[in-house]
This record gives sequence, C-alpha cells and structure tokens, in this order.
Amino acid sequence: MLKKIMDECGVAQNTQNQVCLAISHIGYNKRLKGILPTTLEGKIVSDTDMCDALGANGILRVYAYQNKKGKPFLIEKYFL
Repeated sequence: MLKKIMDECGVAQNTQNQVCLAISHIGYNKRLKGILPTTLEGKIVSDTDMCDALGANGILRVYAYQNKKGKPFLIEKYFL
C-alpha cells in the first residue's frame, strides 16, 4: 500500500526502497530482537518512536532519575 502511494506521488524508486527499509527496522519489538535502523533518518524516527512509547510520564521519570544521579538529561553538543 505504501509503495503504491509513493508511486502515485512520484517518489523515486531508490527513495521508496530507503523508506521501506527504514520502516522495517523500526519498533520496540524489533529493537528487542536486535533489529536496528542503519540510516541516520531511520535512527531519528526510531528514537522518536521510543519517546512516544515512553510517553510524557516516562520521559519525566528518566529526567528525574538522571537528575538524582547527577547526570545530564540532555547533552547539548549532540544537538548543536
């Protein structure tokens, strides 16, 4: 279905293959099995998916834990 939509939108075949490969490597259960995305874009989407799965309360719990241990929650040099 996704490939059909991308075809209709005129997405190049190479890009379609990259999107489908990234999608096939994203998900909590796949991560548990050691299946990880290989591209930067796939890693970003995977991390976003994990944050979404944690939810706001989960992210706040991670922040509180890191703060209690005296560790940074965010390392700015990775986001500049």
